[in-house]
Amino acid sequence: MIDDAHVFRVERGRAQLDYNADRYGLQLEHLMVGDDFNPEVGFLRRDDMRRSLVAARFSPRPSQVRAIRRYSWTGLLTYIENLERRVDYRDAGLDFGLEFQSGDRFGVAANRGLEFVPVPFRPGGQAVIPVGAYDFDLLRLSYNVSQQRRVSANVSLERGAFYGGHRTALNFWRGRVNVSSRLSVEPSTR
Repeated sequence: MIDDAHVFRVERGRAQLDYNADRYGLQLEHLMVGDDFNPEVGFLRRDDMRRSLVAARFSPRPSQVRAIRRYSWTGLLTYIENLERRVDYRDAGLDFGLEFQSGDRFGVAANRGLEFVPVPFRPGGQAVIPVGAYDFDLLRLSYNVSQQRRVSANVSLERGAFYGGHRTALNFWRGRVNVSSRLSVEPSTR
C-alpha cells in the first residue's frame, strides 16, 4: 500500500540557469533537499534545506589600457534556509578584479552574511562556538601570479568577523617554480 501523504512529497529538486558569455554572466539556482532525503552514494553537505543563489558578472575588455586584459565586477547572493524557514546561511558579496595581459590577476572582494550554528562545535580544538546566529563580514585582497611566469602562486589577505570574534588570514596556494621547460616544483603544506 502506498502512503498517500508521501506520494507527491519532493525530497530533492534543482533548477539552474547559467549564462556565461565573455562580457556578461548570470547564474540563477534553486536547490531543495528534503529532511528524509537519502543520497545512498556520495556526499551531501546538508539535508532539510532550500538554497537560492544569484550571481551576476560584468567584465568588459578595455581598449584604452594596454596592460589590462579585462575588468570584472561580480555580485553574488546565496541564501539557505531549512524547510521550516529558519535562515541557516546568507551571504552577499561584491568582487572587483583586474586581469592583466601577463595573465596575473588582482582582486578585491567584500562579503557580508550570517550563519546559524545548530550545535556547538570547537574549531581547531579551541574555544566552543555556541548555538546561535553569527553575522560575519570579510574583506579579501588577492593576487594571482600567472603560471606562465617562472615563479607563480596565489596569495590573499583576509580580514573579517569570525563567530563573534575577528580573524586575519594570509593564504598562499598553488605555488609553482618552473626549474626548466620540463621540470617544475609545486610546494604545498597541510
